[in-house]
Amino acid sequence: MYPFPLSLRQPGGSSALTLLKPFSLLCGLLLLLGWASPLLLAQAMNSNPPPAPWIQGLETQADPDTDAAPPSHPVRTGVGLDPDAHSQVPLPETSPMPAAAEASSQAPILSGTVPDSGHIAGLQSAAEPGQSPQAAPSAAAEQAPAGPIRIPVLNYHSITTDPGNPATITPEKFAEQMHYLKEHGYTTLSLQQFTDVLEGKQPTPAKPVLLTFDDGYADNYEHALPLFKELDFHAVLFISPDTVEDGYFLNWEQIKEMHQAGWDIQPHGMTHPHLPRLKAADQAYQIVEARKQIEEQLGTAADIYCYPYGEWNAATLRVLREHQFRYAFTIEQGWTTPDQDALKLKRVFVNGEESLEQWISKLEKW
Repeated sequence: MYPFPLSLRQPGGSSALTLLKPFSLLCGLLLLLGWASPLLLAQAMNSNPPPAPWIQGLETQADPDTDAAPPSHPVRTGVGLDPDAHSQVPLPETSPMPAAAEASSQAPILSGTVPDSGHIAGLQSAAEPGQSPQAAPSAAAEQAPAGPIRIPVLNYHSITTDPGNPATITPEKFAEQMHYLKEHGYTTLSLQQFTDVLEGKQPTPAKPVLLTFDDGYADNYEHALPLFKELDFHAVLFISPDTVEDGYFLNWEQIKEMHQAGWDIQPHGMTHPHLPRLKAADQAYQIVEARKQIEEQLGTAADIYCYPYGEWNAATLRVLREHQFRYAFTIEQGWTTPDQDALKLKRVFVNGEESLEQWISKLEKW
């Protein structure tokens, strides 16, 4: 408590303690006043000392009445096996997923994928600071505005009345959909135009669409052919040559007439088999022989394949590459884009049980 040692003595023998007592008392009094004065001042002001600024900041951020928690992001779903299922995104690639999606819809089960560097670069470019957004292009433009190429490839089967079967569509509903395309300025692409657009060899029309028909049902000749002649539409027909001439499917004379009217005819396997269940040699026969017969009958190239049931495996892809098939279509749901695997192009399954509005949503807002 004392600032000097007690043994300190002045010359002459007098104790330093006696001299230091008044000074020590004065120091103690000052310390007591220094400790008590803030309390006395606070009590006199009848208030508590304000919190430090950084504490006030924390209190403000934690105020439940002023700051709501940020909304959670929706969980994106993957795609299932149902060709009519949809992924929440576009997606790109599930089986479908659809990205399905159709996603979901996808024979091989697809899940959401991470965008490639091209997609990321596009997003970064769109977000470049200092650039003003471009004006929306006119709906009457003859060519699509600059941007990623995305083409809806509609997947039809039988045109008949069969309640409860989503793979069929009534003639009336089918005609309604085709007239919608005509009235709203869609360009139905030939297969050559489709591949040229994908490969950047020709400009993309403002509203492109590719119409595809699987299996070669005779009712395609009865209902689609005359309507397409009227509307001047193009389409692609995928057939299995071993089913020709049985009465339920198209015969060669009908197929040739459709080809002459502007339909592209391409292979769908010899017997519409489950390819992954077959040995590689049997898969090769199914794929290559179907192509051979179509080319012999029609005198045209048939190097674009469509997987029966949307199924394939590594052997299937190997056969297609060895025999130089350029493209192959799946039942994985979503619009077709150039960055998709050339042998795994997506399509949009047309569910005959859905309304016109649901069909339009798939066509325009995927």
